[in-house]
Amino acid sequence: MDENTLLVLLRFDLTRAGARPDDDYLLTLIRAAKKHLARAGSTLPGADHSGVDIDDFQKLVVGTAAWMYTKRRTGEDMPKYLRSLKNSILLSQKAGGV
Repeated sequence: MDENTLLVLLRFDLTRAGARPDDDYLLTLIRAAKKHLARAGSTLPGADHSGVDIDDFQKLVVGTAAWMYTKRRTGEDMPKYLRSLKNSILLSQKAGGV
């Protein structure tokens, strides 16, 4: 999964199109989001043959990174749609794509 693609998607999610001086911070959030998801048991699609769509996984990584970015100010819990997507991917991976 290309981090530059994820960075572009994260910038759009945060309505910050174009290169910014804080790109290093945003890349750090993307890496932290991947680690957060890995600790929860979710792996990159293809590695586990689960049938999880790479686009869904990218949405989850970008959404998690965006949530991490905004929660630092608001302290809000993970949004319901993001938890639902995370749980759906985890279930699919644990069930082997069934």
